[in-house]
Amino acid sequence: MSRLQIANPIERALVTAADAALGVATAPGRWFARPPSGRRARLLVFRFERTGDLIMARPALAALRALAPDAHIELAVGGWNRDIAEWVAQVDRVTVLDLPWLARGRRGSTMADVRATLVRWRRENFDAGINLEGDIRSNLLLWATRIPERYGFAMAGGGPVLTGSVDYDPTAHVAANCVRLVEHAFGAPAGSTPFTAPPLALPADARADADAALRDVASGPLVGVHPCGGRAVKQWDLGAMALAAGQVATRLGATIIVTGGPGEEPLANELCRRLPSGQAVANLAPRLNLAALAGVLARCDVFISPDTGPMHLAAAVGTPTVGIFGPSDPRRWGPLGPHTRVVRVSIWCSPCNRIRNPPARCRGHVPDCLTAVTSDLVVATALDVADEARRHRREHGA
Repeated sequence: MSRLQIANPIERALVTAADAALGVATAPGRWFARPPSGRRARLLVFRFERTGDLIMARPALAALRALAPDAHIELAVGGWNRDIAEWVAQVDRVTVLDLPWLARGRRGSTMADVRATLVRWRRENFDAGINLEGDIRSNLLLWATRIPERYGFAMAGGGPVLTGSVDYDPTAHVAANCVRLVEHAFGAPAGSTPFTAPPLALPADARADADAALRDVASGPLVGVHPCGGRAVKQWDLGAMALAAGQVATRLGATIIVTGGPGEEPLANELCRRLPSGQAVANLAPRLNLAALAGVLARCDVFISPDTGPMHLAAAVGTPTVGIFGPSDPRRWGPLGPHTRVVRVSIWCSPCNRIRNPPARCRGHVPDCLTAVTSDLVVATALDVADEARRHRREHGA
């Protein structure tokens, strides 16, 4: 029970009971299991969660390829991440499963879909499976593959069905935890593989989609802005965001590019209404699919966003990125990239990391930890990181 990191006491008790039952059910398999073969010719990796989660798994996939340079690596993701998964150079095959608890309004994969995929995985004789997300349900799915070596995190249950696990460090970055799990699966010392991943190499069609989306935008610098925080508790004030975006664009002589996904049009439209009169702006929400969004972000001179998937995507394609953080901890979820900055203000209760169940005092309005973030601070940070990237390009001829 001490390994579980579940705040809700009822949920923690239920998962504890489930783990106890799984421990009994899997005991015979552990008693009679063969010793690990050490073979690493075929590897299966799970990362079904959201866009930012997959992007933060890229250093672990790079570490996996470094430790198994000749292995066949298959990555299982949700359908929303198919494009990004196919751009990851270290992966040989991508499998899509839209697991019901992650589908969020999409049509999830049916049980027939899941069974058919499990049958294929069982037939293909994988040597090891690695679950990069700590969820009892995906741990059970990995168990159902019958892969002989199964590695993952046990902090949300399912530890008894794994053949190897590491404790999840809640003070470390998601990416660092995933790299450490990969090292454990290979018996490599913690910290022995490079904690890095090359920028995502976008295919030609993503760049073509971006060109089409930006066809009516005047040439010159671009300042990207993503107004939606994804959850109300991560939502920065739109007036402050409009003020910051307008000032950065004025200083750079840039057009503002507003991004947003399905359902985020009202916030994007409201941000555009609040921008300074006469400001050059292109509202692309929600016209961009994920590939086009990546291409547009790669064209931006700087990108400003709350803690969201687009923030992580911008950093992954090498765009100078400013992440605005409030209740979520940037030590765990900060953007990873060559030119990234985090803007936050410490107050007595932050970062609380209570994203799914925020305190009552933080509901229905911008929480105090985000109210304290000023537009001046964001402007200064954005100009600094954009200037840093320009200097880097001049010095390295990029």
